[in-house]
Amino acid sequence: MLATAPESRWKHWLGCRHRWIPGQFGRVDVLAITMVQSLAYNLGIFSDKEKMKRGECTCEDRWHGCIMEDIGYYLPSKFSNCDIEEYNEFLNSGGGACLFNKPLKLLDPPECGNGIVEAGEECDCGTVEECAKEGEDCCKHCKLTEDSQCSDGLCCTKCQKWTKQGYGTIYVGIL
Repeated sequence: MLATAPESRWKHWLGCRHRWIPGQFGRVDVLAITMVQSLAYNLGIFSDKEKMKRGECTCEDRWHGCIMEDIGYYLPSKFSNCDIEEYNEFLNSGGGACLFNKPLKLLDPPECGNGIVEAGEECDCGTVEECAKEGEDCCKHCKLTEDSQCSDGLCCTKCQKWTKQGYGTIYVGIL
């Protein structure tokens, strides 16, 4: 199974940096299969079509099919025996050396200005240039400005600023 960044960081990265909302452009499970196939290609798994035609490759899941098959089964969840062999050959021939390069630290410390709301931050509108365009009124140095309140998540793409008349919505960035 592939590991990813902690879910909360991943959601903030997708949601804040690219204004992407799961389900907005399709189903998340279908997107996941596409991502797995793309990663597999990068890891040397191409699924030999000739071997498939000759019946040399087997897929444990006959109902959903295998991930790298061209047939288009709905939400496959397994690799064929040939795919696993290709992956092992890829690793044995020196491919994927970076997969064995264990990082010295598991997570980077929180960094203000990366567009990801992390521990100790109230907001993060990105670089100085991005903040100038998309959130400076409400978010400075990863803290909400005085009398500010985010009204649309932690990205501060929309915020409320206290005025003499009460809270007024200030629209910032892409909505």
